[in-house]
Amino acid sequence: MKLNRTVLWLVVLSMCISGCFTLSEPEIRQIQRSVLDTHRRVAKLEDSTSVSVREMQNETRATRADVGENLKELQDELRRTGEKVEENTYQVRQLTAKLDEILYSLQAAQETIPQERVVKPADIEVEEPEETPTEAPTDTEKPEAAVPPPLLKPVSPEEDYRRAKRDYDRGNLEIAKLEFDEYLRNYPDSELAPNAQFWLAECHFKSGDFRTAVTEFKKVYTEFPQNNKVPDAMLNEAYAHDRLGEREEAVRLLRKIISQYGDSPGHVAESAKIKLESLGESVDE
Repeated sequence: MKLNRTVLWLVVLSMCISGCFTLSEPEIRQIQRSVLDTHRRVAKLEDSTSVSVREMQNETRATRADVGENLKELQDELRRTGEKVEENTYQVRQLTAKLDEILYSLQAAQETIPQERVVKPADIEVEEPEETPTEAPTDTEKPEAAVPPPLLKPVSPEEDYRRAKRDYDRGNLEIAKLEFDEYLRNYPDSELAPNAQFWLAECHFKSGDFRTAVTEFKKVYTEFPQNNKVPDAMLNEAYAHDRLGEREEAVRLLRKIISQYGDSPGHVAESAKIKLESLGESVDE
């Protein structure tokens, strides 16, 4: 309403100036004061608006800064927590490996330490007259060879397999060889026997005993022909033949893999093709 009144005064003033009608000097001064007062109000309103806008901008910048700082602190805390978790996980793995080695050593020592025989009254021998010595056993009566005690007391097929595979993964190849070999003696018909046979061959391959590796890889596809480890066993046997300088046998196996498993999903046939190319041979004979 005040603004409309001011506009009205301005219109009247302009009409007066244009000569439409004449105002007295007090009326003109009244109009001038109203115009000045309106101008001051507008200027004050503009200043107040500018201050409010600046305050809002400052508050927004401060809020963004606080949020950014809190986010950075949270990210740093998450990073420190992740590093601590990784460190603790590594220490747990180290301690677990050390504990496994200690348990293995203790169990192996228990099997090799002879047990003291407790003498009971009934076991005390009474002297008897000497008897004529009996004839030595003939060749057909030779006593059977003593079976060596197991390296570790069997627990279960699954646990014994995990123990052997764990040693293989950690690079304890000599221990893993003994464990996989013993697993195959204790559980020859288990579902994990083909896998144990494959990893036993791998132990020999990684140890550089390529001749034994060839023999052990052959057992995978001769004793367990339907197992899914057969293609990998054939491929690794080909690698072992190549290391032994038996190029023709390696090429024969690689071509057989491509012929039998070329349409099967997986990388075995493709790896065989790459190996053939590295040997300068074609897929077909």
